[in-house]
Amino acid sequence: MLRSIRWRGMVLFVLVWQAISQCAGATAASTTSDQPPKTTSVDAQILQAELDVTRRYDDRLLATVHWSLATMAAVATLLIGFGWFVNFRVYERDKRLLQDEISSQVKEEFSHFAAETRQDLVNQLDSGLNSLRSTIEHEAASLRAKVYELEYHRLCSEAKDWLESGVVNNMFRTGCKLLEIAILEDNAFHVGRALDVILRSLKNHATPHVTGISELSKLLESLSSEHKLDVDIIRDMLRQVRSGLAINH
Repeated sequence: MLRSIRWRGMVLFVLVWQAISQCAGATAASTTSDQPPKTTSVDAQILQAELDVTRRYDDRLLATVHWSLATMAAVATLLIGFGWFVNFRVYERDKRLLQDEISSQVKEEFSHFAAETRQDLVNQLDSGLNSLRSTIEHEAASLRAKVYELEYHRLCSEAKDWLESGVVNNMFRTGCKLLEIAILEDNAFHVGRALDVILRSLKNHATPHVTGISELSKLLESLSSEHKLDVDIIRDMLRQVRSGLAINH
């Protein structure tokens, strides 16, 4: 709009100037017909005036352009700075949100992994402890069986020595110990041999104490029917021994 007004003003000025010049030329021609024409000098002045006007306009236009460019550059700089500031704030916000999200996910995954790992470790420990317990129990049972076996054979040898020495009461006590070991072993063959040692001691007139008879009776009650015949014989012989003890008293 400003440019259009300026151009119109300049054109109007040039037209007015030309009209004034033409009027002045016509007046001079009618009044002084004897003087030589000065058209060339007037046209040169008009052209010079137009050139000056154009030059001033160009200077103003260049100044306006310079100011416009400077203003645009300043506005662009402000917009770029503002955009950078806004983008930086958005970047910081997004970075913070992303960090929070990643941290939350990492914590969740770590908690899940820790729970699974803990459960796996507990299961592995339980399995290892159960396996170790089974191994220990098996080894303990094997060692106990070996100890029982050694003790049984030692008592068998001891019972034989007491029989050969004629100390039948000690043979009876050794037979009771043999029966107890055989019951702990859960070995029917050893139980039978222990009962045989007790029978032989009683047949050789062993006179066990009342306490020994009571302990033997408890052991006999825990035996199965497989040994019923020997158990009945021993009980009858124990009743006879009790009767003899009662007569002596």
